[in-house]
Amino acid sequence: MGEVRALPRNSRKLCRLTASILTAFAFWSCAAFTVHGASLTEGLFGYWPLNEGTGTQVRDLTGKHAPGVIRQNDGGKPLGLGADGGVWVTDSQRGVVLGLSGENTQAYVFLGAEVIPVMDLANGFTWAFWSKSDQTSNSDIILGNRYMTNNTDFSPREFIKFANSRFEWQFDGTDHHLDYSNIGVQTEWMHHAVVKNGDMLTYFRDGVETLTRFIDGAPANKQPLYIAGQGIENWRGYIEEVALWNRALSPEDITQLHELGLSGGSLANMLNPAPKISVARTATGISLTFEGTLEQADEVTGPYASVTGAASPYRITASAARKFFRARR
Repeated sequence: MGEVRALPRNSRKLCRLTASILTAFAFWSCAAFTVHGASLTEGLFGYWPLNEGTGTQVRDLTGKHAPGVIRQNDGGKPLGLGADGGVWVTDSQRGVVLGLSGENTQAYVFLGAEVIPVMDLANGFTWAFWSKSDQTSNSDIILGNRYMTNNTDFSPREFIKFANSRFEWQFDGTDHHLDYSNIGVQTEWMHHAVVKNGDMLTYFRDGVETLTRFIDGAPANKQPLYIAGQGIENWRGYIEEVALWNRALSPEDITQLHELGLSGGSLANMLNPAPKISVARTATGISLTFEGTLEQADEVTGPYASVTGAASPYRITASAARKFFRARR
C-alpha cells in the first residue's frame, strides 16, 4: 500500500501525521509532553539556553532582557572547562553548554543588574535550570546573587541564590533558606527548580517536589542575576536551560519541564515551534496543508528535497508509490 507521512522537521517527539494515499486515512500520534506545551511559555520571564558555543554573550530568547555577558575579573578571555580552556563545552548528553571552573579569577555570567523583580508575600515566581555540579557542597552561587553589582551588601543584607547546599532567601538580614540535600559532585545532569507561591517556597529536584518552607518576608529591592558566581563565590560545573517565570509553576508544569529536557526538547522548541503540516482526504488522494517549504523523500530517514513549485494546499493523487513529507521553515 502506498502512503504519505508528514513530519514536523527539527522536532523531537512532537506530532507525526501518517496518511495512506490509497485509503486517504490519517491519524496523529503525539508525545505526551507536547499536550500542555503552551502553558510552559505562559509567564516566561527570561530564558537563557546557554548554547551559543562561541563568544561572550548569552541570549535571552524571551526578548525581555539584554544579552547576558560572560565576564572575567581581569577583563581577559573568559576561562572555563572547555577543551580550549574557554567556557563552551560540547556535552555528550546535552550538546553545547557552559562549563565554569569555579575559580574566582575565571569566568562567570552577568545576566543583568535588576533581572529579579521586587517580591512580596502574594506574588508567584519560578527559577529553573539544568546543571552538573563538579564541586563539593558549599554556598557558591550557581544561579542568583550574593551582593549588589559592586560586590557590597544591600543594607539591610538581602539576596537570592541557588547554591550546592541550599536555596538561600535572605531579607532584612535574616535567613529563610531551603536546606535541601547537598548536590555535591555529580556525574549526571540534574534539573533544579524553586517555585515561590505567595509565602511558600518549594524546591523540586529532577521533577520531584523535595522540600517546602514558608517565608514571612522578601528582599525589598530588585536583585541582580548571575550564573556561577559574581567574581566571588564562583561555582564549578556545567549549566544550561536557565529559565524564570513571573508565576508559580504547578507541580505538573515542573514535571513536564523535567520530562521535556529528558527527551531532548527545550523551551526554545515551544517559543519557535515546528511549522504546521496537516492532511485532508480528497476524491482522488489527499491534500497537504503546510507552512514554510514542503520537502519529500522516499524513506522517512531521507534524503529530503524541496517539492518544486509546491504551494499550500498541495494535492497528491493516489498511487502505489510511498512518499514522506515534512515542512521546513
